[in-house]
Amino acid sequence: MARARISPAEKRLLEPGWAGEPEPEELEFLQRKLSRDRRLAAKWGFNPATTARPEWAIRQVAMWGQPNHKSLNAALTQREINSSGLQLPLLVGF
Repeated sequence: MARARISPAEKRLLEPGWAGEPEPEELEFLQRKLSRDRRLAAKWGFNPATTARPEWAIRQVAMWGQPNHKSLNAALTQREINSSGLQLPLLVGF
């Protein structure tokens, strides 16, 4: 069985932290990919042995995750963060 090719945009979407706030179609695509690919699920911080991947957890990793930081991604999947109380550093001197 041949693997379906994914577009460059879809490939980028699979990187933690790249998607920002995913659209409903993008979230559905991520749900599907994470449920089928155990290695990708681990990269996103999910336990590959479980199938529970809450929408809020996917959104948090899509927004704040890091491609090479599994422990951060795992922390993001453990507890929902209230984004109204989140304070991001101000970038000065751009």
